[in-house]
Amino acid sequence: MFTDICRAFANFRDYRSGTVKHPLFGLLMILFLSRIAGCRGWDAPADWVGAHFDLLRRHFDLSKRPPSADTLRRTAEAYDLDDFLDALVAEDATVHIDGKRARGANLKGQVHHFVEAFCGGKVIDMVETGSGAEGPAIKQLVKGLDLAGKLVTIDAAGTTPAVAAAVRGRAADVLLAVEGNQPSLLDAMRTAFGANAGRAHTIKEHGHGRHETRSARTITDPKIVAQVAGTANIQDIRCLCRIERTRITQDGIVTITTSAADL
Repeated sequence: MFTDICRAFANFRDYRSGTVKHPLFGLLMILFLSRIAGCRGWDAPADWVGAHFDLLRRHFDLSKRPPSADTLRRTAEAYDLDDFLDALVAEDATVHIDGKRARGANLKGQVHHFVEAFCGGKVIDMVETGSGAEGPAIKQLVKGLDLAGKLVTIDAAGTTPAVAAAVRGRAADVLLAVEGNQPSLLDAMRTAFGANAGRAHTIKEHGHGRHETRSARTITDPKIVAQVAGTANIQDIRCLCRIERTRITQDGIVTITTSAADL
């Protein structure tokens, strides 16, 4: 597949005019390889290129300086690569566990609910939950999965001490979303981030008629993390995460805050 992609990129016609710094093939390969490396947005690929630029220049014809985030964004937009890049996922890197409702499938009026595990863009296992809570179904699901060394992400419905312990028992790391169904934990995280700056990283993107700023903050201080973890009785929490997204469109400004705990 890699050879086929290289051949396809080599046949792309360069529509740019005037003086250009980077040959098109090199930019396309950077977009492809950085996405395979797990980079999203445009600042992350630009940072990745900067860290690996000497190696990349050995194999691709590039300028003396790494391409900027804007250059990578314009290249992707000019050749309509959004869907292609979004489809690239790292195989076996992350397992996503999420609940689903089967549309149109019912038995005597009963709606079917499932919990599915995704990895590499594929469903790798599934259990039915009926109309009960997702926590017990997730515990059952992870028993049959090889999770050693993987990162497991679970939405807020599965953020419970029992689920966290079940996943950690499979030698995996877990990222738990924190929302209103865990009010004590959510309030403790708000307090922690309100009183501590932590580490922060901000990226900005614009295109398709919108501007978006994403700010990620993390707290790893063991004392602060232990205080927050105690409110939910969840063991092994190592990092608190908070992501704030502000999107500006012609319809107005929308700010969304997401909290998570990393075990």
